Formats: sequence, C-alpha cells, structure tokens
Amino acid sequence: MRMAFVYEEGHYGLTGKHYTNNAYRFFIKTLPKFGFDIHAISGNVEWGRFYFYDAIVIYSLVGNIRLDGIGMLPGKKIIRGPDYTDLTPRWCEAAKVFDLCINHQSPTVYTACPIPYKQIIFGIDPVIYGSTDWEGRRKDKVLLTGSMGGDDTSLRRHCINVPGVERIGLDWVNDQYGELLRRYRAGIAVQHGSILYKNFELPCTGMLTFMEQTDTVRLDLNGFIDDLNCIYINKNNAAFKVSEFIDDPDNPKWQRVAEAGRQHVLDNYTNDLQAQRLIDAIMDA
Repeated sequence: MRMAFVYEEGHYGLTGKHYTNNAYRFFIKTLPKFGFDIHAISGNVEWGRFYFYDAIVIYSLVGNIRLDGIGMLPGKKIIRGPDYTDLTPRWCEAAKVFDLCINHQSPTVYTACPIPYKQIIFGIDPVIYGSTDWEGRRKDKVLLTGSMGGDDTSLRRHCINVPGVERIGLDWVNDQYGELLRRYRAGIAVQHGSILYKNFELPCTGMLTFMEQTDTVRLDLNGFIDDLNCIYINKNNAAFKVSEFIDDPDNPKWQRVAEAGRQHVLDNYTNDLQAQRLIDAIMDA
C-alpha cells in the first residue's frame, strides 16, 4: 500500500522545535519507517500528484492549504482532527471529503465529527520517556506540570493547592520533559475534558500516575484501571490520595502500580504500535 503524509511547509508543530514534539516524533520520524512518503506543501496544491497513492494523511485543515480537487483522489483520505472544542460547523463541513478522522482525544468527546473517527496516540517514544531507577527519584513531592488553562473549577487547578504537590510550568520542553518526569516517583495527569498525552507520558517514564476518570474522560477505555496501573483522583479525594503516597512512599504497592502503568503504555501506545494502528484504520476505512 502506497501512503503519503502531507502537511503545510513550516508548520511549527512538525519542525522538531515545538514545546512537545509529540506530533513531530510520530508523523515525521515514525511514519516513514512504515512506508509513508512525507510531503511538505504550501498554498494551492496540485492534488493530482497524489493520484496513485492508496492513502493520504493530511495533518491539518487549518492554514493555507487549499482542498480544491482533493475529492477526485481515488485513495483513502485521512485528516488529523483539531481539539474537540474546535469541531466547528465550518470544520465539519470541510471534513466531509475525508474518509477518516484521527486524533489522540477520547472518542467520547469527538461525537460532533461527521466522519468515522479513530483515536491514535501520537508521540510516545519509549527512549524519550524511558524509565529510571525507582529508588533514586524524589518521593517527598508529587509532580504537576503544564499550564492550568482558564477553567478555575478544573481538577488540575484544584491540585495546585493540594499539600505535597509541586507544580512546574513549561520550563522543561521538547525532549527535556522526559528528563523532568524521571526525577519524580509520582505525578498528576488530569485534563480539561479529554485524555492528554500526559496520561501516557507519565506512566511510560515509570511514574505512579494520578488520573481523573469522568463521563467524558474514560480512562478505562484506554486500559487505565484504578489501583492496577494508575490511581484515580477527583476533587473530593485528591488531597487524601496524594497524602497516602507522601506519607508512605516506600510502600511496594506504589512501585507495583507504576511498573504496571509503564508496561501498559509500552504494550499498547508507543509510536510504532500506533503507526500500525493507523495503517489498520486506513485499511478498514
């Protein structure tokens, strides 16, 4: 099967200089290993050049790429969708020319998408997010990273004030982020409405990961089970759950759960595994 990945030339998220690099590691570094040709394009595209491809994956509808003529391509057409909050009527109308939409977010929040949707987790590199010795990590604090967003009622913002939580903003970026995570035994990965890369990054480094299960964030659908490979928290019990760890960090239960979380990610969500999942989804589209 001949496949192409197409993106707008100079797209910051695919330069290797973005603060996360998840997309860069998946689309630019991993997909070629699975037979994808990579094409950086701009402006008016002569889509006829892709006529003999069996499948074409386009990174984004946002930007200067024009879709005029793409509908005549006989191969499968796949689009990476936006954040679920940006599934506007305009985007949904433009997306109807495609056969499949992919993104990392939960299917439970992607119900507005007008075409079939497949969750693909981009960017989990087991080298970048490799594990280190449990004994040498900090155990007096639970790490909370990233921006807090604008929702003052979110669990993420609530956790800032939980005793024992240490918040670090966006000081550690790109591949340095894995280095930061490996310094701590435990961390918090809670979100604004959907699953995050953090839900996979933290456990991949061997961290005991506190996560939030909600009606829209169904961690169990991604195989994250409370007390088995992660720890569920909410506003009512976050302080108690964190204190349980802080007060007894050498309890073997924590390392057992952390190791199970890492193995779960390695068994299901690395870039190579998700690239094959994408190919399988393309064949089924």
